[in-house]
Amino acid sequence: MTLIVDIKQDFALSVLEGLEKIGAIDMKETDVTGNAKKDKTYEAIRINLEGFRFNREEANER
Repeated sequence: MTLIVDIKQDFALSVLEGLEKIGAIDMKETDVTGNAKKDKTYEAIRINLEGFRFNREEANER
């Protein structure tokens, strides 16, 4: 099983290193910044308006 962990405290890293020493886990340091979720940008959009009927009264309601 592979699990990506974001270590926020130094003692958490020492706990993981202890688990690695007894053979419970294998640790590999990787750079996951390239895989970070990026904001989507759109150059074009298509909306299906089939069956849509514009209602001016409804549009003018506030």
